[in-house]
Amino acid sequence: MRDSDIEGANATPDVHHVDYISTLREFNSSSTPEVVAQGQHDLVVSLWDKLYQHFDSAPDAIRKDMSFHVFVLQETNYEILSIALEHKLAHDLASLRSEVAVDIQHRINSVIKRWFISQSIFVFLFGIDVVKCRFALNALLDLRKLCPEVDIVSLYLRFEKTKPSTDTKRPEKDRLKIAITHFSQTAWPAKRKANKKANRKIETAPEPILPVESLLVKSAAPTQTDLSHFASGDRAEAYNYDGQDWHIGSHDDDDDDDDNDDNTSDSSPIKKKSQQRTPRTKALLFRKRPLTAQSRHLA
Repeated sequence: MRDSDIEGANATPDVHHVDYISTLREFNSSSTPEVVAQGQHDLVVSLWDKLYQHFDSAPDAIRKDMSFHVFVLQETNYEILSIALEHKLAHDLASLRSEVAVDIQHRINSVIKRWFISQSIFVFLFGIDVVKCRFALNALLDLRKLCPEVDIVSLYLRFEKTKPSTDTKRPEKDRLKIAITHFSQTAWPAKRKANKKANRKIETAPEPILPVESLLVKSAAPTQTDLSHFASGDRAEAYNYDGQDWHIGSHDDDDDDDDNDDNTSDSSPIKKKSQQRTPRTKALLFRKRPLTAQSRHLA
């Protein structure tokens, strides 16, 4: 290789170095109070585009394997950087302010205040999805409390060292989680375990099975009940179903018609539905009386 080629190769980086350094100085000098007050944002945006082009065209020897994000974090004035990013990320910032919940917006404001950055810088570094993540916001707040010596440049350098996800389904917040847990293992909030008791089905007690004798089956029964098969010395209870309700009748051995026991089916005093039932008649309604041998014979 000729000496002239070496000199030419050495001269080229110097030209690029001068270009992006001069642009950087011009960009930072535009952050005067007059520029900010008068709203000369077009000048700031044009210098931002020029700075990016000069930095991107500079060789690796000049950039020292530094990304543009790290470069602007380390070299630019954050006040003027925020103005440039407000225009470059206007769509994302508008959706962020209109879509996120109020509590998320409060967390975002707390994060940018404690990390000494603006909302536009926050979105520029980590993306809109990370900024909306509640876990990421809480982790950034906790990391600032646990490790106050970690600044935004150190955090982003660690964020860049994590490999980007090749799986499109994997959220970008996983990279931030790795970066945060590098400084503090407890900063990232742990996921709450599902409550197993809440997922269990409530077991209800089975309904009690009533004894067969306590149930009255409304079957096709005659309208009048024959009481002649009961013994003369016993009290007879008879159940009669007239199509609307059950009635109870009684036959005592002291009745005047003892001589006409064979015809008691027509003359037995059946208790009417309209009459008030006494506690004794209610008890007799659910009383099971076994049949005697004589009654079985008569039946």
